[in-house]
Amino acid sequence: MRFLPLHKVFALLMLSLFFFLDTSFAQNTTLFQGEVNADNINIRSDSTSSAQVICTVNRDERLEVTLELYDWYKIRLPKNSPSYVKKGLAECFNFAQDSKTCLNAKILKDSVNVRLKPSESSPIIGKVNKDEVINVLEDTGGWLKIEPVANSSGWIHKKFVQRVSATHSKTETSNKGISVEGIIKPYGKIINRIATHKLVTSDNKVYLLRGNKQSLDSLNYHRVRIEGRLIDAKKEKWPVIEIRILVAVE
Repeated sequence: MRFLPLHKVFALLMLSLFFFLDTSFAQNTTLFQGEVNADNINIRSDSTSSAQVICTVNRDERLEVTLELYDWYKIRLPKNSPSYVKKGLAECFNFAQDSKTCLNAKILKDSVNVRLKPSESSPIIGKVNKDEVINVLEDTGGWLKIEPVANSSGWIHKKFVQRVSATHSKTETSNKGISVEGIIKPYGKIINRIATHKLVTSDNKVYLLRGNKQSLDSLNYHRVRIEGRLIDAKKEKWPVIEIRILVAVE
């Protein structure tokens, strides 16, 4: 029986650890806010110039950088990014007035792949788990076109992104993550409001919610679990959560 040299075993262990850290932690941590410095810049499915193009971004667009790897940044995908989930892995629960057009769906299994195109051979750009709520843009037959989920990611070359300091940030945010469970309720009609809904926990703590209004409307007065980050909003009466993951709790 042949054994690998010790230095090769160590290298394999370090490589495995790198990918574990990448998939387990980097998706949930923002290293910094970046700003695009040129027009029509490609975001790709991998950290190489030959990888498939997911979408393009333009000058002054803001990006959340989650990982730095050689000459590339891994970023959370912007809202114009194409994303697809296989139809049989999600159940529609909120429909438009015609009762046929799906607006929101709930994921039925854990670790469901979100793909760049409606094909099993298309690159995986994110994952969703059981009971997560997704925003449906189009029913394409065997696939649902959705808004990018919280951990959907792509790669952009470092030379096209510059760091944005907190003093120049239009909306100063905190990287402090939060996970909380409670009942969603409307926040009411308030001029220049930062949030459209609020979450009331079992011990009567209140959080304002910043996220997709359509998804939040569909879950009014339902119990949910919210994962996101706290936003610095000193003028608000309650803490504000920017939603990354919204899960319906049975």
